Amino acid sequence: MIISVIIPSYNEEPYLLRLFDSLNSLVLQAYKQFEVKIELIFVNDGSTDQTKDLLLHFKGKVINQVNMGKGSAVRNGASYANGQYLIVLDADLEYESSDILKLIPCILYSNDLLAVYGSRYKRNSFLKLRLFPYAHQSLANILFNYLLSLLYLIKYRTFISDLLTGLKMYPTEVYKRIDPITHGFETDHELTIGLHNLGVKIIEVPINYSPRTRSQGKKIRFRDALKAIKVILK
Repeated sequence: MIISVIIPSYNEEPYLLRLFDSLNSLVLQAYKQFEVKIELIFVNDGSTDQTKDLLLHFKGKVINQVNMGKGSAVRNGASYANGQYLIVLDADLEYESSDILKLIPCILYSNDLLAVYGSRYKRNSFLKLRLFPYAHQSLANILFNYLLSLLYLIKYRTFISDLLTGLKMYPTEVYKRIDPITHGFETDHELTIGLHNLGVKIIEVPINYSPRTRSQGKKIRFRDALKAIKVILK
């Protein structure tokens, strides 16, 4: 099996060398543990820092595009993917590349077509959720996450603890069937709704999370939250 890991990135220069090292380790571990080949696809979404120079150290496909947003970058990366599954991983080290190894068994040992979301808030027990924010994460952020989960539950009768997670795995054929048209962070919700409409089950796996502050480069803004609500309630 081949799994394509798409890394959309905009101005994440301080984190890239550490990210590349962790991805190299992931490639080796995935093959050693599961005999799965990891295809790495980095999409530079019009970065204005030293990203292009640092990409000389990247062992994978590189796509450079003008700045159009995360959703557009993922869509562009998917057009070059050869894997049966796509994983979207944020480039800012808030998520650990090694946690991808927690997602892979879900699709290897199931006969069903699945999407797998890494959840920052779910614990091993179904009813156990994280109630307090992480260090450097605001209370408003975690409350908004659960607000989205509640809105999604009301409309689609399915509870997902972390709709905003930056670590997701989709069947490639399903991603192409959904064919998302949005360009920004709201594409995540367009895909989630598309999975629901196609009857593809979403399962969640607990993962690690190290949130950044805005001064450290965090890019999601309040307007993105409003777009998320609009997509879910549409």
